[in-house]
Amino acid sequence: MAEKKAAAEAEKTKKDAEAKAKKEAEAKEAAAKEAAEKAEAEASAGLDAANGKDPIGAFDVEPAKEVAVCALSDIGPGAKACSGFFQGNLLNNSPLDLDAQAAGLKIVGLEDWDGKLVEPQINLGEPVVDFFTPLSGATIVGIHWGGGKVGPSPGTPGGVTAFYLFDAGQELDAFKLAFDAASGARLYRTGMFSAPPPKFNPPGGLGGSPNGGAAIPEPSTWALLIVGFGAVGAMIRARRKPVFA
Repeated sequence: MAEKKAAAEAEKTKKDAEAKAKKEAEAKEAAAKEAAEKAEAEASAGLDAANGKDPIGAFDVEPAKEVAVCALSDIGPGAKACSGFFQGNLLNNSPLDLDAQAAGLKIVGLEDWDGKLVEPQINLGEPVVDFFTPLSGATIVGIHWGGGKVGPSPGTPGGVTAFYLFDAGQELDAFKLAFDAASGARLYRTGMFSAPPPKFNPPGGLGGSPNGGAAIPEPSTWALLIVGFGAVGAMIRARRKPVFA
C-alpha cells in the first residue's frame, strides 16, 4: 500500500510540474506575441506621424501642409512662365540650393545657369520688388516667401520659393507681388531679347529696307523709268539729227 501511495504521489507531482511548465510556456508565448504586436503598432504609428497622420492617437502631431503651386498672376507684370512653389528658401549659395535653383530656372527658360546674378540679392519687407538695375525685355527672377498666413503657402515650414519669366517692357523700375511675407528676391536675367526689326518702313521713315540696305523699286516703277529713259533718248537723238539744204 505504501508503495502504491508513493507511486501515485510521484505521478501527481510529475503531472503538476508538467502542467506548470506548460502554463509558463504559454504565458511566455503570449507575452512575446503581445510585445511583437505592440512594437509593430508603435512602428506603424511612427511612420504615420512622419507623414502627418495620427490614426491611433499615439502622437500629438499636426497634419502636414501641402505646398501650393505658383501662378502667372503672382507678380504684377504677369508672368509668361513660372516654376514652384518649392519648399524652403532656395535663394542661397549652398551646393544643394544652387542645384535646386538651376532646376527651377531651367523650367522657365534659363538653360545652363552659371550661378551668376545680375546684381546681389535684395531683401524684401513689403510686396514690392525694386532692383537697382532697370528691367527690360525678357526678365527672370526668383522670389522667396515665408510660411506665414499672408504668404502663398501658409504653414509650409521654411516658406516657399518660385521662379518667374516675364516681359518688363522698355524699362521697369519695380513691380508688385500678389502676396505679402516676401523675404528676398534674385535677378537672374533681364534684357535677354531685343525687338525684331520692323517688317515695313514706318510712315515718314528713311525709305530703307528692313535689313538696312537700299529699297528695291517695284515693277511698275521700273516700267516708268524705262519709258522715261526712252523718251529722253529720243529727244537727244532728235536734237542731233543733221539738217540737209
